[in-house]
Amino acid sequence: MNRPTKSLNLLACGVLALSSLLSKVEASLIEGGIAFTGAATPDNSNLTQASQITFGATTVDGDGWGSFENILDGTSVNMYSPLKINPVDLPNEALWTVGGFSLMLTSLTVDTAHSSANALLLSGIGTLSGNGFEDTPGDWQATITTAGSPATFSWSAISGPVESVPDNGETAILLGSGLIVMGVVGRLRYIRS
Repeated sequence: MNRPTKSLNLLACGVLALSSLLSKVEASLIEGGIAFTGAATPDNSNLTQASQITFGATTVDGDGWGSFENILDGTSVNMYSPLKINPVDLPNEALWTVGGFSLMLTSLTVDTAHSSANALLLSGIGTLSGNGFEDTPGDWQATITTAGSPATFSWSAISGPVESVPDNGETAILLGSGLIVMGVVGRLRYIRS
């Protein structure tokens, strides 16, 4: 291979590397939300004194949206049960699974300020996973009420992408510039010899 062709090949590789670095690569995170409803049985009829909740038949309430859009209203949900809330004892398996998605709890808070003998509010953070998406942190909230018989349970989980910190293409510009300079220097060396 002669030197001009080698320099041109190096320059072409630099341009290809620069263009591939400039294209934005986004992670495939779970976005959107899903809501559930179903039966819940507290171990105490006064929800402020309940130590655990046993879940019964649970289904999707309304269609999911975003990444959950293919999970339709009425789809059956598998729930971890019983959920220990006082004291909090996070399960070591998914709290719920549905449509290929699951949620692992990373925190559980009993909102005593907004709870009463007939209504219990749980909230926290969990990690959603499944269906080829990257594990995604998300907020969740659950409300358990004894207003009807049996007690009812509703759940919503919302997630979104974690914002990445862009470098405004500075890394790609530096790499591309370096490769171009190498090509030019190589070309000048060939011309001088």
